[in-house]
Amino acid sequence: MDSDPSNIATSNTFYNIQNKPPTPIPTPPPPSSFSSSNTTNTITPKHKMLNLWVHNDAFSKQDFILNPDFFPGIKLGQLLEIYNSNEKSDISKHLIIKVNSLDKEHIGKEKPILQISVSSNIANTFKFKNKSNVLIREVDAELVAADYIEFTFKDQYVGRSDMWRLSRSLIDTCVYTKQKINFADCIRAQVKKIFVKGEQSLCGYVTGNTKPIFRSESAKLFIFVQMSREMWEFDEDGELYYEKAIDGFFTELFQRWKDLSTNHVVSIVLFSRVYYDEEEVLNNGLVNEDESLKQIKRRWYKDFYKVIIDWEIRSDWSSALKLLKEELTQYQLNILLREKKKQNGETYKILLGKNSYAFEGNILEAINLALNPFDRHYVDRDLLRTGLSIIIVTPGCCRFEVDKKLLRLTAERMIDNGIGLDLVCLSRIPLHTVPLFKFNSQELSKAPLPDWWIKNTSRFGSKFSSQSKDSKLELRDPLDYDDDPNDDANFSYYKTPDWVDCNFYSRHQDKPFKPDKFITRCKMYEIQMMGIMEHEISYIIIPYLDDNPQSDEYDDNVFTTSKQNGSLLQQKSHDSLNRLHDTSPPSLRMHHSDSSNRQGNIFKPDLLIGENSLMINRSYSQTSHDSSYQDGHSKSNEFTDDDDDVVTSSTIDPISIKSSNNNYHQKNLFSLSPRRESYPEGSLYKQIRQMNHLNATIPLPPPSLFMNNIPPNYRPPLVNPCNPSKSHNRYGMSTHLRRWGHVFPRPLSINSMKWTALCTPACLPLITDYLSPIDEPGAYQEYTYTISVDSETFITNQDNDVSEEIKTETLLKEMIYQRLAQGYQLVVLDEIKSQNWEEYKQYYLSMGRHVHKLTYDPSGQLVEVKSVEVKRYVRKIQYEPNAIPYICAVWPKCQETYETRTINFTYPHIDYNWNYVDQLICGYQVDLYEHLKFWRTRFILIPLENIPTNLLKHGNEIFEEEEVRLNGIYKFLELFDKSLWVPPNENMDRKRENSSPHLRPTTDDLSIFVITPDGLYPRRSSVHPIDEKLTKDTKLDKIYQAMKNNATGILKDRQWHFKAYQNAIVGNEFVDWLISRFHDIDTRASAVAFGNELLDRGLFEHCQRRHRFLDGFYFYQINEEFAPRKTIKEWLRRKPRKDAEKIEEVPIKPTRIEFTKAIHIDIDPNKKSDRKETAILHYDVIYNVDTCYHFQLNWLACTARLIEELLQQWGRNAEKYGLKLVEAPVEQAMSLTDNNPFQSPTSIKLSLLPPTLEELEKLGKKLNPEINHNLYFEIELVKHFKFVLDVEADNRFPKEVDIIYSYHKTPYKYSQYIHRSGVAFIQICDPGEGFLWVNNRIYTTHNISNKNTSSPNPDLLLKEFQNFCNDKVALKKFWDDVVNSIVDFIYEPNVTEQRPDSMTKGNSGNESESSLKT
Repeated sequence: MDSDPSNIATSNTFYNIQNKPPTPIPTPPPPSSFSSSNTTNTITPKHKMLNLWVHNDAFSKQDFILNPDFFPGIKLGQLLEIYNSNEKSDISKHLIIKVNSLDKEHIGKEKPILQISVSSNIANTFKFKNKSNVLIREVDAELVAADYIEFTFKDQYVGRSDMWRLSRSLIDTCVYTKQKINFADCIRAQVKKIFVKGEQSLCGYVTGNTKPIFRSESAKLFIFVQMSREMWEFDEDGELYYEKAIDGFFTELFQRWKDLSTNHVVSIVLFSRVYYDEEEVLNNGLVNEDESLKQIKRRWYKDFYKVIIDWEIRSDWSSALKLLKEELTQYQLNILLREKKKQNGETYKILLGKNSYAFEGNILEAINLALNPFDRHYVDRDLLRTGLSIIIVTPGCCRFEVDKKLLRLTAERMIDNGIGLDLVCLSRIPLHTVPLFKFNSQELSKAPLPDWWIKNTSRFGSKFSSQSKDSKLELRDPLDYDDDPNDDANFSYYKTPDWVDCNFYSRHQDKPFKPDKFITRCKMYEIQMMGIMEHEISYIIIPYLDDNPQSDEYDDNVFTTSKQNGSLLQQKSHDSLNRLHDTSPPSLRMHHSDSSNRQGNIFKPDLLIGENSLMINRSYSQTSHDSSYQDGHSKSNEFTDDDDDVVTSSTIDPISIKSSNNNYHQKNLFSLSPRRESYPEGSLYKQIRQMNHLNATIPLPPPSLFMNNIPPNYRPPLVNPCNPSKSHNRYGMSTHLRRWGHVFPRPLSINSMKWTALCTPACLPLITDYLSPIDEPGAYQEYTYTISVDSETFITNQDNDVSEEIKTETLLKEMIYQRLAQGYQLVVLDEIKSQNWEEYKQYYLSMGRHVHKLTYDPSGQLVEVKSVEVKRYVRKIQYEPNAIPYICAVWPKCQETYETRTINFTYPHIDYNWNYVDQLICGYQVDLYEHLKFWRTRFILIPLENIPTNLLKHGNEIFEEEEVRLNGIYKFLELFDKSLWVPPNENMDRKRENSSPHLRPTTDDLSIFVITPDGLYPRRSSVHPIDEKLTKDTKLDKIYQAMKNNATGILKDRQWHFKAYQNAIVGNEFVDWLISRFHDIDTRASAVAFGNELLDRGLFEHCQRRHRFLDGFYFYQINEEFAPRKTIKEWLRRKPRKDAEKIEEVPIKPTRIEFTKAIHIDIDPNKKSDRKETAILHYDVIYNVDTCYHFQLNWLACTARLIEELLQQWGRNAEKYGLKLVEAPVEQAMSLTDNNPFQSPTSIKLSLLPPTLEELEKLGKKLNPEINHNLYFEIELVKHFKFVLDVEADNRFPKEVDIIYSYHKTPYKYSQYIHRSGVAFIQICDPGEGFLWVNNRIYTTHNISNKNTSSPNPDLLLKEFQNFCNDKVALKKFWDDVVNSIVDFIYEPNVTEQRPDSMTKGNSGNESESSLKT
């Protein structure tokens, strides 16, 4: 691909962003007799033959070492071509290297003296042998400058801001194919392909104009299979379409995935639409029985979706073929057969409805169902996946009849989310352009005038202003306005959306495809249906066409070459700069087009012949965003109309077709917008046949409209879909064609499958060359604000003495990074740079209808110094962006039948608070409120069922499992404290003051703990000092008196597992107290030593006499010599009721309890990154040792790879303490369907209900009044299946207690339990309603920690649990065992705390007394 010289200036944009001046390229030395045979510019730089060595990393970390003594005159920054001495010079196949160093560190240490050396990786790629002779010559950087570089990455989440930083870091460097890139030691990528001057090359020099392409080998894919009526019909080659899909497409796709070792997370869904006759609906009462039955165009229909694979990862996807084939064969039976009941109660099945054809199916609905979970891609972020993509397999020909409003909404959602859609068609390529979406709307003449026309009429000439309303409205896009509800929308329009890629799959297609190969497409149905013998013995009479001498004359005129208008065909459209000051009508000005862009975005004017004639443009092969590259030599380096053999020469005259029936236009208007997809194969001759076959002509607007009143580059948007035009309707939904423009370096014929896109989906490009007309009066709403740098709040990752200018530029970069992360693209145009570019800097970022303009002026002339001005432009709309409700039937995996779904499809939010986001970046704000699109993940530390014995012994101490796990939680708090973000201007003392608070462990459920006075006691880790300081020599009695001081003491009564301990202390609390009260103790180690001394002297002892004094959560009691035990009468604070069911209620004052704390952590302590890398950590401060511990990570702008490394480190620490780190959804399990309509919790009912509390009392059994009695048996059942409490239900907490969370906590209707392996959740519903089961797909697919451990299959666990709940005998035995295991509650006088009766109303509890935590 040619690089346009005008595009080189854009590199200044990248250099200014990176604060990195370009490395000067030395001028090549005087030419010699050597020349390159592969370059058009003949240059003869000097060359030398040197002896090449191959070195490894142990010898040098540099890729290239050159001894300057053997290459006199070499300069830093010079590019060299290196190749074997027996080869000819070819810069596309040889190594291009840049001289970065001329030091002699590694030279002279070996004999003979080193001349030149390359790394082993380079040697393997370019087949260099050690101690071989190579030729070296200087190369001009312009000859090897890369136009495109394709990167791939796997098993990591790379944000768009990280992609930008990675690509900018490579400027002024040379890259080669298969090179592994490691940016900041945290982002890993591999160079897959390099394109130089339109040709694929092994090496390339990265400049500011180089466009990066990022593809993911570990993406998230939705694969839809449209099960329309054609799927059970035969293709022209005699193969059933569904067999062609399974045995052909999917088999080849999965094999390619395996060959590339991809690691995608995939969901496969079958979908279709069934139509019902009016008689079927009325006779069978379907309207009343089925709420998902709807009507469209007076036809009853119902949409079906069946989930085959739900977010799974497999090493070999061929194992899914059998399941897929079984489901396809049974699919039609499930949707067409309905159960009916006879009068005697018997059921029978009847056949109702007919499967729809592909063109009238529910394709847009399926796309929007997939977009719903993608809308919240930042929630429960997968740190091992990058990229979202949708693949739809259809037996149709890529033509669909759709709803206008739904098409508009889908287009906006696809554009704003930056998601790619690949459409795989199993049928042959049609004669019309594809993809083609047909919709109905009202007549354009009845549409309201747009605001921009009314406001700008005075700017145009009087001749143009006097045109009729119909002429003006011909410029409109029907999607831009809502139809009048009182008007029949019976006019047909066609759209070719740019966010769809079409693939036509054929197993028997010739490979490689021959462009001149003719494939018959128009066939006579009667002949096709004849057998072989009938062809031989039957006479087939086909009438000849009438002799018409005008036909030959017409053909001669068509294929007559003409050189006139040649210069006109090369004319570029108006550029962006001229558009800012143009006075021509806004709707008639064309988009800016960069001549270096080869994506089919170069638009040229048409010639109109005759008053009622139509200009026919021939089809051309346009680039799509996810197609595979077409290897081989390109015929032209500029993508014009004569690029390909598939299309005809540009010297052919346009064709005029006379209108014969003007009434045809009254009911069928064709609106065509530009798109990403390739046009079908076609020569000019084929298109003539297409138009003749249609036998229809489309009249244009009045000819006076195309006189001197409009620019010459205007072409009308209303054209025939069989005559595709390269025109733009820039006010329509098609103005975002170039959003995916830079993904494909080469145009590709539609005949070829785009396997690259299907195997490694492309990410949305970082840059675009299209700028919306933001200067159009009245067309855009403008919002302006200024962000100023505050030295106190804005912290960089650099030294404190950086200048204010550097801080402001760092702020500007962070603002750009954040917009890239949210889906915006940098607009790269020469024209947006003013003549004063060196004085001030302006950056444009666009996304759909939104444009941001960021301005920074160091001189202070335009914008205040130390400030960045932000101007937001939002294009006005002429329609109501209301949500579209949708009802369908979904069969989720692991369910027994179809379930009704009611979903809303909503437009992307336009009121995103960017002002607040920029203040967050600058440091003025710190809180991430819920409506911001920040990334969030939740993690659980699950206690393992059995801890290895080697973890229970440490030195001379033997610990119990509970003690080890609690020590592990404290270890995590230490890790959190070490990760605390400390600004560069603060020292470690400040960090210690801001450290996380100590944990408050308990053995009670949290719903009980919050109303327990012990749970309300303040933590005494920081005590108030008094005048007198203690020392190690202080007498024991005086130390005891200080310990029990009401203001500064540490002594109090404590409770653990329903047992109370008088005059007790906790080990770690006592260590804190000793450091604060003893002036000769300043370390924790010395405090522990003195604590053991006090234990030996008899001041206190371990409550179970098992441990020495330890710095941890261990109970120690004061010996009775110093603190005699109180008698029952002196100490007792409450007595049980006579019935022993409830305890006396004590009024509790309303109180606030913090459940979580939030701190800012530094995820880059080693300073790998060049930016500030922080995240917000929310963690529990109250913890039940028998349940799970939680923490949550939220971040707005940081490198995700650093978070993954931090979590891996934490996961390894968890294993050492009998804990398992598991990622879990932020929301409760039962809300799964709200986020993903293809998923739902599995409801499990009990075939035999457990005994009630009244029945238990009759059996003489009484439960402990200090535990939750409600759902006691259900809790025992889930615990029996190795589930542990995750989160309690909200209604179990008392209303008089205000529970504070540091983050937005989603509601929990039912208590939720998680399997100890982390693979599944269970929610216990209300009594008698059973359970809700949900697989933890986040853990099984994200798999951040414990990657190498084998986890149980959640589907098998579900089946086991279902079988048990359906077995009455097994349930009866289990209930009896639970009843027999209940120990009658006996009042113990050493229970210290009093609890109200409301405690017994919870739904979970600790039924057994674990070993005492000491």
